[in-house]
Amino acid sequence: MTGTASLLTGFGTILPAVLCSALTGVFIQSLALPRRMNGVKRHWHLPLQLALLAFLAAFIFLILGKILFSCTGAALLVLALTVISNAKYRSLREPLVFSDYDYFTDAFRFPRLYFPFLGISGALGLVLAAGMAILGWELEDYSENHWSLYGDLPVIALIMAVSGAIIALSGKKLRDSLLQDPGTDLAGHGFIPMLYGYCLLYLKTPAAVSPFAAESGQVRSAGRLPDLIAVQSESFFDPRKLCPGIRGDLFGTFDRISSEASATGLMQVPSWGANTIRTEFSFLTGIAPELMGGHRFSPYQISSRSWQVASLTSFLKKQGYRTVCIHPFYAGFYHRNIIFKKWGFDEFQDIRSFAGIPADPEKSGPYIPDAALFERVIARYRELINESRDPVFIFVITMENHGPLNLEHITPEHAQRYFEEGALRSGLSGKAMTELAIYLRHLENENAVLERLIGFLNSQDREAVLTFYGDHVPILTETYGVFGDPPGLVPYFIWQNRKFRETEGGKEGVKAAPEAPTENPEQKAADVPGMRASELAMRTAEIMGFEFRQSIGNSGDCQ
Repeated sequence: MTGTASLLTGFGTILPAVLCSALTGVFIQSLALPRRMNGVKRHWHLPLQLALLAFLAAFIFLILGKILFSCTGAALLVLALTVISNAKYRSLREPLVFSDYDYFTDAFRFPRLYFPFLGISGALGLVLAAGMAILGWELEDYSENHWSLYGDLPVIALIMAVSGAIIALSGKKLRDSLLQDPGTDLAGHGFIPMLYGYCLLYLKTPAAVSPFAAESGQVRSAGRLPDLIAVQSESFFDPRKLCPGIRGDLFGTFDRISSEASATGLMQVPSWGANTIRTEFSFLTGIAPELMGGHRFSPYQISSRSWQVASLTSFLKKQGYRTVCIHPFYAGFYHRNIIFKKWGFDEFQDIRSFAGIPADPEKSGPYIPDAALFERVIARYRELINESRDPVFIFVITMENHGPLNLEHITPEHAQRYFEEGALRSGLSGKAMTELAIYLRHLENENAVLERLIGFLNSQDREAVLTFYGDHVPILTETYGVFGDPPGLVPYFIWQNRKFRETEGGKEGVKAAPEAPTENPEQKAADVPGMRASELAMRTAEIMGFEFRQSIGNSGDCQ
């Protein structure tokens, strides 16, 4: 075959295949949720969508040399991303974003945390797509003209050049038009363009500065500083407002601590249902999520690399604190092992420190129970204060409440004990009651360990502050189907042990805790109006006796 004939054959074969793949991908990505949103004018950006998908198919062909496999594979990849995105949206009210790429490897490292949310149909769809891809690879021959200047190469180059030019010219306009609200951006621009736009945002380095940086002018309070235990409670929220039939005495300890606390209320967190690290990053750095640009959705990725940012931990370390993190899961999850070392944690006790502690599926689920975790916290705290009089900071990340809750079991008799008698007549029954009862069982356990912790802290001669907050609301699909979705607010409190609370003026000049204005948690929310996760650590530090001449945590942009 002559060079001209090969070139014409390439155009006649490759162009239609790539165009068909791109059009198929456009149709598939149009099924991504949310498809419609009130107040959002839909812009399909059809040329950009076609260009992105054509470039993808041509690039795969450039690497592999099998045109039908490459074009089918590109469409199947869009299908897989759409299925995963829809599963995420149904559970978390948020579609897939670019920075979620970490979850594709984490899903195989920690399958229980991810695969159950796909559902049977989603999992079967992904398996079918993988099977089709393997079959296509085996059936198609490699193109001998793949790298020929008179065969496939000019066609590939032309497709990639034209589609690449459209992508490049559309990039800045797309990036600038994004609202950084994934659901709204997907509805307005389409799924694939939204992913591309979020990729462009992700490439910009944050310029946000933590209020715990040296430049913010912290002043160390006089006298010996109080110890700090900060507890980030997995999936903790108060479901009593969602379901009035829940027995109120299940939260007796939490309500009593809140009534004694220096600050308490409902807190806005930057995640709903999952993505713990968004709240964790905001708390530990004091940086509001909107200042992180494209990194707001997974801030630990850039934090684990070259980007440097101050934190509550690094600040307390400079004040002479010994700093410890205790988390009964794997330290490498979310790159915490790298980030926490950079931030100055002296030690990180992860799941390896809990070897030999059996799970109790009938009481605390498949993860390390809060009872074992808090006993470890108390034991390590006792060791530290016996070693020296230096102040101590222990950051605790719980795991017991982590879902998926529908994989746990509870008997109907056990489930009913968490509800008032009339609750079952209000629509709560079957799967919804079982799911919610399992969650309430975990909250009952957490109330018990909080009682144990504050009793221990009250028995000490050292001043101590306990900050407690939820990272996000839990995923309770069946329950929300009955009562509706909660707004995503989580409770918090900043509590001081009895010695510190009752000392007039505080010991050795340390600030005394302000008296709680009322025992009603809803009214006390006004104590710190508009509290956000990025402000909670600053408020904690102020109650501990630190003063900040200026707050620069809420300024900055990406560059």
